[in-house]
Amino acid sequence: MPTKPAKDAVSARFRMPQGVAFGLAAGAVVTIGVVAAIAFPTMRDLNPTLPGLEGLDDHWMLAAGMILTQGFNATSTIVGVCLAVASIAFVSEVFFAPRPRQKLALAVRSITLLALLAVFAHNWGVVQPRMNTNFQNLFASARSGDFDAARTFRAAFGADHPAAGRELGAIAILSFAGAILSGFSVAKHH
Repeated sequence: MPTKPAKDAVSARFRMPQGVAFGLAAGAVVTIGVVAAIAFPTMRDLNPTLPGLEGLDDHWMLAAGMILTQGFNATSTIVGVCLAVASIAFVSEVFFAPRPRQKLALAVRSITLLALLAVFAHNWGVVQPRMNTNFQNLFASARSGDFDAARTFRAAFGADHPAAGRELGAIAILSFAGAILSGFSVAKHH
């Protein structure tokens, strides 16, 4: 007669995908950060000149930003998919797994996931779209010869940059925390 899996093993099956998803999200954010840390100094050293943007300074920064904007957008997509997987696994665990014995651990994991979702939602839904729009408008204005407008869009982009960096740092830290907490819970029950 087949035996039922132990309660802890059932819970662990829900935690494993959470840990993997959190780890992938953290890895994606750290990777784009490393790529940015390499790309910007490299472009500065190359000192490119972008045609049609002669009225603006620091072409190296614009060139690197043009490439990395796509990387940051891809990273947001990866993180969003990972957080969806982690959220579905977490909700499934709460509703379908036997009640955990460690309510404090569940509460800490809940708070970590909710904080991560809140920071990601603000970054993905507010800061990143505004930065993308300002960056696109910067280029459109410069190419049309309106360098004053381009500088205004550049300043608006720059004003959001510190918040975006803090949010990405928080996403990476909270994702690592989620991976560790999920992994600790799985390991503890095996």
